[in-house]
Amino acid sequence: MKALLPLFFTLFGLGALSAQVLVSGTLTDSNNDPIFGATVREKGTTNGAVSAVDGSFTIRVSNADVTLVVSCTGYKTQEYPVGGQSSLTIVLDEG
Repeated sequence: MKALLPLFFTLFGLGALSAQVLVSGTLTDSNNDPIFGATVREKGTTNGAVSAVDGSFTIRVSNADVTLVVSCTGYKTQEYPVGGQSSLTIVLDEG
């Protein structure tokens, strides 16, 4: 069995052992209108997603306690701690 461990790590890498979390949500402005084309990124990484026409987004993050950085032209860039939640509603402030 010990001889198979190096082969496993070679084939699947250490990333296969890390638990990733799927986070989804909706981006709106202060009038509750959806924000389309905003970037939602895991802080400190290049991992990101873009919000859809209805303001929805889905991103797979490295763990449940990351912070998301949300940016969009015309709005302030804001940070949101996920805090173990799998669904978020984020209101962006106009900038």
